[in-house]
Amino acid sequence: MKNQSSVLFLGLLLLQVGIIKAGSGFSQSHILSGRVRETMPENPNSNSLYFARPAAIGHDHDHIYGLDSIDSEIRVFSKSGAFLYAVGKKGQGPGEFDGPNDFWLDDGKIYVSDAGNGRVQILDRKGRYLGGFKLKCFPHKILVLDDKTVVVSHLPSATPGEFLRKEKLVQGYTSSGDLVWEAVDSLSDGDPVFETMQNRHVLKAFSGGFYFIRKCNDPLARLVDNQGKIVRTIAVDKKFEWKTIAVPARRGKKRRLSGLFWDCDTSGDFLYFLVPEFAPNGDIVAGRSLAVFKPDGGLAGRIDLPVQVNKISVDGPRIYVVDADYKMRIFLTEIK
Repeated sequence: MKNQSSVLFLGLLLLQVGIIKAGSGFSQSHILSGRVRETMPENPNSNSLYFARPAAIGHDHDHIYGLDSIDSEIRVFSKSGAFLYAVGKKGQGPGEFDGPNDFWLDDGKIYVSDAGNGRVQILDRKGRYLGGFKLKCFPHKILVLDDKTVVVSHLPSATPGEFLRKEKLVQGYTSSGDLVWEAVDSLSDGDPVFETMQNRHVLKAFSGGFYFIRKCNDPLARLVDNQGKIVRTIAVDKKFEWKTIAVPARRGKKRRLSGLFWDCDTSGDFLYFLVPEFAPNGDIVAGRSLAVFKPDGGLAGRIDLPVQVNKISVDGPRIYVVDADYKMRIFLTEIK
């Protein structure tokens, strides 16, 4: 992380301290052993590999994509890590972004969660504007389903006076912006700041729908189908021992926050949770281990990386990351 305040802030929001016992690690009987080695980009010192504030990283068959929320652009790299070009720039016009925080690749298109402008934008792979639509909220995460429904999520918008008001956090839209369905209630208790912390989440696609997984205070991954119906809940393996910290809340009180992961991705049938770790001063910082889960929520193993990592994108044996210094790196792993 760049400084202590950002470590503390992100640590409170993205905390996950329950996956590993302090000083003990995973039970050896549940680890898939593997060797990890770094493959160097074609130009390892290129400034394009460094991000001001990495928001997301992803890939398709031919390229790696990294989203920078401050520079408001998506950088496109070859699979060997060579920078090719950038998509977007800061602004309010077509093909311009303001603090984008997520993107999705589908059928030759890039769907962007353009948070600051309160909209979804649809671009081709070269950044040419194809369409989009405005939203009544600030979008958080985005993906596109097999039936081309655009799924957009947001964080709770309740104010202190709206005590215990629940709202749907996920909406399904047509590509022209018509609302089709809503899904997943927020966790609500009348404290807007704490609600934001415990409702942070990821959306990850699977065949026939997507996972909705909260980063804190919720041990369940929800599988949602193309119609917005929760068809199954998956409990995180109880072999994990969650730890809890007290965080500031309203009126000077402390609230208990238990975490699950720092970042998350899917590859094949497996879920990959990025495990954070403690800094010497007790802060929560980016981790260097990936917990690997089976579709039923059981722990399949662990992949250890040689560096701390903020963002991950798993591509079979390849793992594309943005590390704690905000640099993109590529690793190869061999699971046995």
